Amino acid sequence: MIIDTDIVSVPTEMCSGEVPLIPAHSGARVVFEGVVRDHDGGEGVHYLEYSAHPAAAKFLRTSVEKSLETLGNPEVDGIYVRHRVGHLEIGDVALLVVVDSAHRKEAFALCGQIVDDIKASVPIWKDQYFSDGHNEWSNTP
Repeated sequence: MIIDTDIVSVPTEMCSGEVPLIPAHSGARVVFEGVVRDHDGGEGVHYLEYSAHPAAAKFLRTSVEKSLETLGNPEVDGIYVRHRVGHLEIGDVALLVVVDSAHRKEAFALCGQIVDDIKASVPIWKDQYFSDGHNEWSNTP
């Protein structure tokens, strides 16, 4: 199994050439793209700034490994994860998760678990800039 994780400052679309081809053994590929939306809590959002702990890439890898353990190490062929940092506009992809597996059930379950675990454990912080001019940090310790 291949596990490829990283924190990137370039748009995830620029990383698409790094996503491996679907292995011949895989019957399913699940792709999740967490996209910056134009609202939060009833307020308009203008853009986001993500920042990360210097060791965030290590935490990201550990988080993915924990997701596998949580689900009993399901049979998967590959996992590819990228989380953006820096300035993101509305519509930009902040989180990309790709899971290849022989079967869709395992791929969907693992993809969801990975997203949940990343949000809960990886030290990446979001500074939201709202349409009215104020900003607000979230996901901070």
